[in-house]
Amino acid sequence: MSMPTFLRARPVGRSRAVLLGLPVAAVLVAMSATVALAQDSGDDPAGATEEPSEPSVEPVSFTDTEGATHADAIYALAARAIVQGCEEDQFCPTDLVTRGQVATMLAGALDLEPTPDGPFDDVEGSVHELQINALHAAGIVNGCEDDAFCGPDPLSREQLASMLVAAFELPAASTRYFDDAGGVHGDSIHRLAEAGLTAGCSDPLTHYCSRDTVTRGQAATFIARALGLVEPVEITPLAERRERQEIIDAERAAAAARQAELEAELEAQRQAAREEEQRAAERLAMWDRLAQCESGGNWSINTGNGYYGGLQFLLQTWRYVGGSGYPHQATKEEQIYRAERLLEYSWASFSNQWPACSRRLGLS
Repeated sequence: MSMPTFLRARPVGRSRAVLLGLPVAAVLVAMSATVALAQDSGDDPAGATEEPSEPSVEPVSFTDTEGATHADAIYALAARAIVQGCEEDQFCPTDLVTRGQVATMLAGALDLEPTPDGPFDDVEGSVHELQINALHAAGIVNGCEDDAFCGPDPLSREQLASMLVAAFELPAASTRYFDDAGGVHGDSIHRLAEAGLTAGCSDPLTHYCSRDTVTRGQAATFIARALGLVEPVEITPLAERRERQEIIDAERAAAAARQAELEAELEAQRQAAREEEQRAAERLAMWDRLAQCESGGNWSINTGNGYYGGLQFLLQTWRYVGGSGYPHQATKEEQIYRAERLLEYSWASFSNQWPACSRRLGLS
C-alpha cells in the first residue's frame, strides 16, 4: 500500500536536525561540498541550477537492535539525529518510552525550534524541556493535568496516536479500524490506521490495544512510518479481522477444553496413585501390627518351635506359597508377599492362619 508522507515542516532530510546530529567530520564534509558547489556555480552558469547534494550520513549501529523488529526505523531516525541511544552502543528498544522522550523525538522529526518558555511547571530543568515547550507551542501536545506535562510517565498507545495525528496532520479516517478505539483518542487511532502507521495489536486482531504502553522501538517505527523512512503497513478490513478472530477464539476454546480434559485425566491418575500409595501404606502398617503381635516385630526370628519369621510361617506353608529357604531368612517384603499369596486361597483367612493375633487386632 503506497501511502503519503505526512509532515508539518520541511523534509527531515534537509533539516537542521540532521546536520546537528552528524559527527563533526561529516558536518565538515557537508560544508566543504556546499562551498565547492558555490565556487563552481560562479565559474559555470549552468552549475547554478544544480541542486546541492544531501550531506553524507554515517551509518548508525546499536548492539541491541541487530535483527530486531524495529531496527530499520531506529537506524533511520538515529542517522537523522531524531533519536539517540539509551547508553553507549545501545538503544534499549524494549524499554518503555516516556512522554518526554517522545516529545523530543517529534520535535526533532518536525525540526521545531527549541522553545524556552512553556506552561508546564514540571518540565523545568528536564532534558526534554525545550522540545516539550516547542510541541505545545505548535499545538501538538497538552499536559497530563493543570500546569504539568508528566514527562517521565510512560506513554500509552492511544496517547501516542493523538500526538502523531496532531504532529503530522493526518486526515480523517473513512471507516472504523478497531473495536477498542473509543473515547477522546478514538478518532486519532482510526486516522493512524488509515495513514498506514499501524495495523493494531496482534491479540486480539480487532484491537489497537489502546491502553498498552509503548516501547522505544515501537515509537521509532510509528515516527519513521510517518516520515516515510520505512514502509507503511497495510491493515485488513475490520470485518475480515473479526471473522479471523472468531476462528482463533474457537480454536483457543477447543484447545482449552482439550487441555482441561487432559488435566482432569492427569489429576485422576494422580489421585488414583495417591490412593494406591495410601492403601499400600495401610497394608504395610497392618502387617507390621500383625508381626508385632506374632513375633514382637522381629522379621528374622527363629525360636526353634517350627514357626519362622515375623509372621511365624510354618515351613510347609511357606513352601506351599512358593517361598524358598526358610521364612526368617527372607526379607520383610518377601514374607509379606508370601502371606498375601496365602490369603488368595479361598480356604485361607486371617482367622485360621493367625487366629489369636487376628482376633486381638480385629482382622478378618
